[in-house]
Amino acid sequence: MNLYIMRHGDAEQSNGQDSLRALTVKGVDEAAEAGEWLKSQGASIDLAMVSPFLRAQQTFEHVQQHNQPIEHITYNELIPEGSADEVQALLDGILLDNSLDNVLIVSHMPLVCYLVDKLTQQHGPLFATASIIHIEYDQQTHIGVLRFCYHVPAKI
Repeated sequence: MNLYIMRHGDAEQSNGQDSLRALTVKGVDEAAEAGEWLKSQGASIDLAMVSPFLRAQQTFEHVQQHNQPIEHITYNELIPEGSADEVQALLDGILLDNSLDNVLIVSHMPLVCYLVDKLTQQHGPLFATASIIHIEYDQQTHIGVLRFCYHVPAKI
């Protein structure tokens, strides 16, 4: 199963309530470019698991604009302080009940890094905003192999 783990795009500075931080113009552009990259990979996303925080929801919306309609579900476990163990258990439960080939997770630092470490049993790279890491995940062993890292190209 192909798992795409994505950090949200660039977001506004904290306004006192972290969950309500919106994407900046740069973040919108990053999310759109990441969506275009995902489409170029030919991955037809079966399910997107998205954090309830505004910036993650907005990131998913811009990714989806460049792809076929994607079923998505909001999971409270995907907040920045979420547990990689809980997210893996959630993912494994979803995979047990569904035949899915490609899953996208849109979340936050530091959870995205902890999740890559947990799923691959090795230290993955740090995530820049709107970065995507592709993991080939074995549902039987519950271990994944890091296949590719996508980072939005810097604008000069």
